[in-house]
Amino acid sequence: MKRLAIACVIVLSSIVGYSEETVSENDWTSLKERMKALRSELARQGAYAFVTNRETTPAVAPYVHSQCWVDWLPRENVERIAYEQEKREFGLDFVLELEKLALVEIPLDDVVTLRAHADHALKIAEWWKTSGGGYGNFILKKWSEGIALTLMGKLAVSDKSDTNDIIRLLRRIDGLKVNLAWRVGILNEESPHKYRIPAAETSSAATQDLEDQWGVHLREAMLWCKKRTGYYDGLSFEEAKNENHEYAFYLRSRGKHDIVRHWWNKQHHGLVCIYGMSEVLSEDISEILRIRSVLGKIPTPSEEEIHDLNKGFNYKLRLESKCQAKIGAWEERFHGASAVYRVYEGTFADWTTRYLQLYVESNPR
Repeated sequence: MKRLAIACVIVLSSIVGYSEETVSENDWTSLKERMKALRSELARQGAYAFVTNRETTPAVAPYVHSQCWVDWLPRENVERIAYEQEKREFGLDFVLELEKLALVEIPLDDVVTLRAHADHALKIAEWWKTSGGGYGNFILKKWSEGIALTLMGKLAVSDKSDTNDIIRLLRRIDGLKVNLAWRVGILNEESPHKYRIPAAETSSAATQDLEDQWGVHLREAMLWCKKRTGYYDGLSFEEAKNENHEYAFYLRSRGKHDIVRHWWNKQHHGLVCIYGMSEVLSEDISEILRIRSVLGKIPTPSEEEIHDLNKGFNYKLRLESKCQAKIGAWEERFHGASAVYRVYEGTFADWTTRYLQLYVESNPR
């Protein structure tokens, strides 16, 4: 068994660190088989154990392109396509692992478990970041960070947690500039057009800038569809992908888009690279910590306040008033009361996790 483990280390550690320009067809086949071995290791260990196990897992994560990019590789590159598809299957395996992590129910007062799970999610994100880019990598690292932030929201409202621990966790979350550079890098690598990184300082302004750049090409694609079919949305990406890439890239796939596993293999650059730029959860957590710094302990809403929207609104007003009265500055607003309420209500989550929660609620097994 020891010899087998050593052999596994040698094989798996060579998955990355090659130049794609110099890989032969036979090498692509080898790399595909090694990727299959990684998938087996992930299934055996689970996501957190996998990314932290240096004996079985490469230090640098595989670079996972979009399905669109793989579909547009030259058809004669059969082995290369098979390898790239295997990487995408590995990414989908990770999506299913993140679903498990996102759906774990941890009580608000179990701060030890909350902090451990937040750290686990961040370590997963940090491993996916080692690639230096990649469409699939961005989705997985961003969701892992979102899961960590969801857990940090619970930590932030609990007076049993150390606020310094939460601040240290927050510092490990990528900010706007890093995410912008990654998203624009994906577009410049995979789209038929070139994009520039917005100079905006806020997520809303950056999103608007990218929407404006994207919108020029989207409108052209819609007009192309109208000429072809008589309808602006007359073609899906799958129906048009073998035609003019300049237009097809901007068409969405049809079908389910509820949760990540549904759209992982669909055309979704608009969502991944243009929308969903908000850093609101990080800001919300900072505001919750601000309330704690003023009050020391955040009062817990009653069950009635949690389940009655009108009484919940009164709870938020009361919490804000307590903070402002404490500092004696009524012109200074406290914006964290709504975030506190969402934590107790059970709706404080990144949008990817929230969509998953709602999907599971609507589709009980």
